[in-house]
Amino acid sequence: MTDATNPRVAKAQEFLGRLVDQQAERATALLSPVVEYRLQGRYPLAGDFCGPAQATGHLAKLFSEIDGTLDLLKWEDWMLGGQHVAALLVIGMQRHGRRLDAEVLILLGFTVDDQISAVDVFFKDEQQAERFFA
Repeated sequence: MTDATNPRVAKAQEFLGRLVDQQAERATALLSPVVEYRLQGRYPLAGDFCGPAQATGHLAKLFSEIDGTLDLLKWEDWMLGGQHVAALLVIGMQRHGRRLDAEVLILLGFTVDDQISAVDVFFKDEQQAERFFA
């Protein structure tokens, strides 16, 4: 794990922990009012969402689609940059009788006052995610 005493890493860990626990409103309460949240891909749930309200709405829809089956299988790595914190994790979820276990990279951008201003989510195998969410 990366040094959690860094305020950006601590906030990233808190935000992602709330996501894994499927607490959309509690997670998005940690976001900047001007946050840009992007789920990369070409499937119905992918897209760009501006502001905490749109991010909360998207996450609520995602959690509904997977019927509460989001499982954190493994934290792979944490990376700290000048303005970003990245987390590589393995997650599992189920939807319509199908299971997806996938590596995901979540890149968090921060403002100078340590607010989360950008969230970008990338599936390692985008085609696998497209098939799962289609």
